Amino acid sequence: MSVEKKLTLFIRLVSVAATYASFYSLYFTFRPISQIDGIWETSLLCLTILLCCITIFVDARAYLIQRPKAYKKPSDVNAYMRSWLSARGRALVFSRDLSWAENDHATKQLMITKSKQRELIVVAEHKAPFTDKLRSSGAKVIYYEGIGYVPKSRFTITDFGKSDARVAIGGKINGVHIIEEHATSSVVFNLAQDLAQSLIQWEQQFVSQSTAP
Repeated sequence: MSVEKKLTLFIRLVSVAATYASFYSLYFTFRPISQIDGIWETSLLCLTILLCCITIFVDARAYLIQRPKAYKKPSDVNAYMRSWLSARGRALVFSRDLSWAENDHATKQLMITKSKQRELIVVAEHKAPFTDKLRSSGAKVIYYEGIGYVPKSRFTITDFGKSDARVAIGGKINGVHIIEEHATSSVVFNLAQDLAQSLIQWEQQFVSQSTAP
């Protein structure tokens, strides 16, 4: 997670704590602790403390879930991708040649299984033995080499086409593979989905024009 996001989280947590601290400060100004009496008043104060703790916990947990994952070993990256693909339904994989999956037996078998279940879309630069295998197994495979440009983006969208879809975007920074996850509400997700949909539409139009009499 970027320094900006960490700072935003810190400000958020401090604001929550400050809000509840201000509430107690004002409350005890007019109602000293020595004058607190009755189970209802005590329960109300305990409830506000609990709400404060829950709010801080939820924000901190969201940060831990959303922060980028860092992996140094290709095997760790593949393990993450298997978990990402197997945990959800229809998936779209945007890659150059899928060499990262072809060279890992477990990942390869998982993608073949999803192909047979008609739950896999692959957007790749050009044909390769593995992409041909996926297509023959039932996957929808799109090639974009005809556009004359190779996008640098590499990502995988799970639950593709649904409102709760998510995207995992990967890249290397100083030799470390970084993966970030984004939901449909994210601008990053929308950019990734738009890129994939644009190439799918382009490929369909290209094929239709090529086969036209």
